[in-house]
Parts: sequence; structure tokens; C-alpha cells
Amino acid sequence: MENSYVIDNGGYYCRIGRSGEDDCEYKCRSIVSLDDHQVVVGSDHGNDDNYVSPMERGIVLDWERMETVWNHAYQAVSCNPSDSAVLLTETILNPKSNRERMVEVLFESFQVPYTQFVWEGLLNIYASGRGSALSIMCGDGTCHALPINEGYLMTRGLYRSDFGGSDITLYLMKLLKESGKLNFNKKIVNNIKEKLCNCKGDSSDKIYDLPGGGTVEIGDESVRAANLLFDPSPICGDELSIPDMILKSALSAEIDQRYLFVNNTVLGGGSSLMAGFDAKLQEQMKEKWAIAAPTLKSRVITPPDREKSVWIGGSILTSLSTFHQKWISHKDFSDFGPSIVYRKLSAS
Repeated sequence: MENSYVIDNGGYYCRIGRSGEDDCEYKCRSIVSLDDHQVVVGSDHGNDDNYVSPMERGIVLDWERMETVWNHAYQAVSCNPSDSAVLLTETILNPKSNRERMVEVLFESFQVPYTQFVWEGLLNIYASGRGSALSIMCGDGTCHALPINEGYLMTRGLYRSDFGGSDITLYLMKLLKESGKLNFNKKIVNNIKEKLCNCKGDSSDKIYDLPGGGTVEIGDESVRAANLLFDPSPICGDELSIPDMILKSALSAEIDQRYLFVNNTVLGGGSSLMAGFDAKLQEQMKEKWAIAAPTLKSRVITPPDREKSVWIGGSILTSLSTFHQKWISHKDFSDFGPSIVYRKLSAS
């Protein structure tokens, strides 16, 4: 497809760009203003408390606001959706009703000529240039493990936990309030998380410069919040941690295939950029595999651009000649309706 775009419909950022490019052309926050008199798609400025996300845990709940985000993204890159095919990313285990609604919106509201949907975890592997690997996505609202063997999904090894970067932000907000710090808004706390949270165990006091003047000292709250990735139990109940997901997912494979995943565990998603996360994960997985499969060598791969690996993978996938036959056309939709998404499945 000569003229096609990729939209990475992430829980924190929405990214859009032409297929075949090395990077997206534009990204915006996946949030929309609560002010009914002026619809504004979220940016990195302002107070997040004045915005609402159309999604929860990667699932679209507010379709009107979701369309607002997509329309804003199209306009930002001067793209007429009716002239371009579009690959839209989706979270794993996206409900069937949501996938059907997605195809309806794209064909009926945006009048795209072709579309297709692919799971984020698969695109993370395409971005890494590997045919077989264990994809570990650490996103804003979910984390998941997805084993890929020679391009094929091994669904029995699929694990998803409903926690992510947004939960770390909320937990940090709670810890700061309990320790007597001011009750900051979510935007400020998210910035504190990105700048100071770490998995290294460094709980020494750090100074955060508040917008508009003033400072606040952040102590062990930065470590306790970050460690939700390794132990989500303080706020997420029985959800699996990242190390436990990796272990369970890889062990679901046949014995002679497990080395593919133990030695090729590929991180993706913005929450995996937490300071010290990759080193601590590598250390914990070596310890776990030394017990579970001592003959296998553990390796966690950490691409430097993994916060946008899903978009990059989509750009690569849609550039392949073998993908062209997977596009769902407007005629396909007219003939079969929303069920076409099951008749003409993508690689996901």
C-alpha cells in the first residue's frame, strides 16, 4: 500500500506517521478536555485533572472522545483519512465488540479505504528485528507478556496484568500525601515519577523543582512507587508482576522452545524506561531461571527507543509486501459488516 499510515493508539500517547518511516510524525496525549465548550486534545502542558482519557486499561470506552483524538492526529499531519490506509494498534485481549466498533468508526466516520489492527506486543517484536522472542510490554494501563515463535503468536503463553505507569503515578501521589507532602495534582506527580522514580533502591532525598517556584523533597516514595512493576500487590491485588509474567509465559512453551524466549525477552513501552528497571529485571530473571531452568541463559533486551517500539513495528509491518493482502477494504466492510475483522485477521 503506497499511501498508508500507522496510528499507535496508546494509553498515554497517540502516535501517527507514514508507513516505512523510522519515526512517527506526531504524537499527542490520549486525553481530551472536559470543557464542553472547547474540545482540546491533551498535550504535555496544563493540568491533567482538566482532561479525561477515552480509554481504560487500553480499552476504548468513550468513542466520541476517541474520535476526537484520532481526528486531531490526522489533522496534525495534514492527512485526509479517506485517502490513506491505516493500521491501528490495539491492546491484547481487546473485546470483540470493541474491535468491531473500531472498524465501524474507521470506515463510517473517517471513510478510510483500508484498515487493519495488530496487537502492540507483536509490533514490539517487529521493531526489534526478531522472528522469535518474548514480548514484554509495560504500558500506561496494562503490562503483558506475549511469546512469538517465527512470527506466530503462542496464545497459551499470553499473560496480561491490569497495572502500569498510571498506577505508579497514583500510588506515588498516595505516598506523597501520606508522608505529609502537599497534595499535588496528577500532572506534577507524573513529572516527579518520570524524573525521580527509580528501581535502583536509591531512596535518598531528592529535590524536585515545582512549576511556578518552590521545591519539594522526595525520599523513599520514589523507590516504593517504582517497585510496583516488581510487586503490584500494594494497589493491584493479585495482578502478576513483570518477572512472574515472564516466567509463566516462557514456561508455557514446549521444553525445546523455551530457550527462544528466555534468551530473547524484549522490553517495550514507556514504563520500561524507569531508571534501574532493566538492570533489576535482568537480575531477578537470572535468579528465577537459575531455579526454574538452570541450563538456559537469561537475557533481557532493552531497545533504546522502546517507548515507541509499537509504532516503529507497525511502520515496518505495513511496509512488507506480504502484509498487503491482509488489509481490510471498505468493500470488505460493506459486504460483511464488522465481522470482517474475524474473516480477515491480521497477524494478531
